[in-house]
Amino acid sequence: NFRYAQDYNAGDVFDLGTYDVTREEIIEFSRKYDPFPFHIDDQAAQETVFEGIISSGWLTGLVWLRLMHNVFLCYETTLGSPGHEEMIWPTPVRPGDRLSGQVEIKGSRVSASKPDLGFVRYTATLRNQNNEDVFVTTSTLIVKSVPRQQRTSKNSPNEEDRRFAGADISGAAFVPLLKFDISLLNIDKDKSGIFSIPGGSGNRW
Repeated sequence: NFRYAQDYNAGDVFDLGTYDVTREEIIEFSRKYDPFPFHIDDQAAQETVFEGIISSGWLTGLVWLRLMHNVFLCYETTLGSPGHEEMIWPTPVRPGDRLSGQVEIKGSRVSASKPDLGFVRYTATLRNQNNEDVFVTTSTLIVKSVPRQQRTSKNSPNEEDRRFAGADISGAAFVPLLKFDISLLNIDKDKSGIFSIPGGSGNRW
């Protein structure tokens, strides 16, 4: 999963895997952080528009974040996020739901003022087993760019690259190194311009 900012391209899609949401987790989380009755009390939840216990949206968001950590975020290069453009919960999450996650890259760029850093914009989605969106967010990650020394080495061919490309280390053409004095060969030339090696077939040079 090691990736620099330049390794992300618009249109790339990453599968985040799945997560099973339990009633116990919904209630435990909500009692501590988001104690609405429809998150923690079956009877009270039945009397609401939800007609049963649903997950706190923040728990749903953290399920997504857990999946991001499992398979997507690179600890060596990811430096957090400046914020989210949007975060919506189109469908409530209920006990027993199996959520699957996906990330689509919207674009990436390297900072003009700080070229060692890049920004990767993406949209992430969680869907339930009925293929209904339960969580959607668009955000940006701060990601290290390719190290300067690697960028330099990639842009500057080494001696072997230049040699095989037909140039010596100074950039002069390599072809002259292949020149030779044809008079040193035991060959004859007739009036038609054909060189021939005695005992062999004629060859045009």
